[in-house]
Amino acid sequence: MARAAFVSFLLFILSGVVSYQTGSLKISAEKKSGSFTIFSGGRSAQMLISEKDEPGVIRAFGDLQLDIKSVTSELPELMFDKIRSDAVIIAGTIGKSPLIDDLVKRKKIRVDDISGKWESFIIQVVDKPSPGVEKGLVIAGSDKRGTIYGIYEISGELGVSPWY
Repeated sequence: MARAAFVSFLLFILSGVVSYQTGSLKISAEKKSGSFTIFSGGRSAQMLISEKDEPGVIRAFGDLQLDIKSVTSELPELMFDKIRSDAVIIAGTIGKSPLIDDLVKRKKIRVDDISGKWESFIIQVVDKPSPGVEKGLVIAGSDKRGTIYGIYEISGELGVSPWY
């Protein structure tokens, strides 16, 4: 009885969190304007996260790395500082990640809709997020849980259940 109540409560909480996302994310095998290619020509986009972010966020990002491998058979390179790719997936928490804070400062991403809120995130494709990088897929969370939910949203769109 208690377990069923807990599961119902958890699903209620998660449904509210996932529904709060600006825009809609669709994963496609086709290249389109404004889209981001996670895997093409036998190569995955690199992944970038700050070591200063929360340990749980870094762990979830590692889970995404493994989820991408399970779908593409290619393990993306996970970086903590330097980028050597023209496409990169960037994740971080506002106020904890210098990477995300820099993107906000340079007006590459807008976080007005999530800043100061609980467990909220944005996922946005950004042109030229840093020197030498053509495109970035940015996952920014208002807090630790928001960032983690955003990361697992990408896994879900790739067809990998976050419960796996």
